Amino acid sequence: APRTNDWQTADSLWQQLALLNQPLLNQQVNTDAHKKAFWLNLYNATVQYQLKQHADLYNNRSRFYATPFVQIAQQQLSLDAIEHGILRRSKIKLSLGYLNKWFVGRFEQQMRVAKLDPRIHFALNCGAKSCPAIAYYSPEKIDEQLETATKVYLINVSRLVVHKTLQ
Repeated sequence: APRTNDWQTADSLWQQLALLNQPLLNQQVNTDAHKKAFWLNLYNATVQYQLKQHADLYNNRSRFYATPFVQIAQQQLSLDAIEHGILRRSKIKLSLGYLNKWFVGRFEQQMRVAKLDPRIHFALNCGAKSCPAIAYYSPEKIDEQLETATKVYLINVSRLVVHKTLQ
């Protein structure tokens, strides 16, 4: 079980994110490698933190992903906004990644990746047992890490299918 200090540290980090200066954030998170690493790490951390804080909210998954848990640079963001707006480059959630949003806010335009990378699917942890393992992503190694995450996920799913078929 986490110590009280761990939660105080996490709470302090969330407060620091809320107070971030947007121009500084834009300057620091300015390439697709930085954007993917930053937003994947923030997404996965938010899921785990919120599951620990409010596990009951996960019973209604649509509400869980739509709730604006993240306050960053004076912006309120939901997990859906991070995933579909920033990491999937402003795609409509229910379009399976095929349709772009018609109206995109300035923050999302500035923060979203320039090029869609389908491998992010294998790095996002949604809190379910079948989700990819949580890892820390770094801008310097993001391509290698996403390749690894994709391979590991596909190998695990293949093993599961073979195992179920043989039963």
